[in-house]
Amino acid sequence: MSTKARFGVSIDERLAQEIEKLVQATETNRSHIVNLALREFLNGKFHFMTPHTCEGVLILSYEPQMSDKIDHTLEDNKDMILSRLHIHSSEGKCIEVIYTRAQSERILELENGLQKSGCKTCKFVPCHS
Repeated sequence: MSTKARFGVSIDERLAQEIEKLVQATETNRSHIVNLALREFLNGKFHFMTPHTCEGVLILSYEPQMSDKIDHTLEDNKDMILSRLHIHSSEGKCIEVIYTRAQSERILELENGLQKSGCKTCKFVPCHS
């Protein structure tokens, strides 16, 4: 059995309300939800800590008015993009699925650049461990 560490954090009120909704829906507790979320976040970030040639899928969602900024960021990195699928959701949001291969540092830079360019969602899913 692992030991637990306790510490206080401050989060946005809206995020706290969303966590409470998820707690109710999944019949669990806040600690469990926060542990799951942190584990997923840390696994994603630790993936990039060891430099390596990496390939995987970037999943993006953004408002159509952000298209120019997103397209510019992607164009600046076209050498690492192997395939790109662009669709519109039923709510009118732009959704992109981008298959990429490059050094892990470049993929992390691209992910960060896309977030700064206005992506609501920008998640990299590696195709290897």
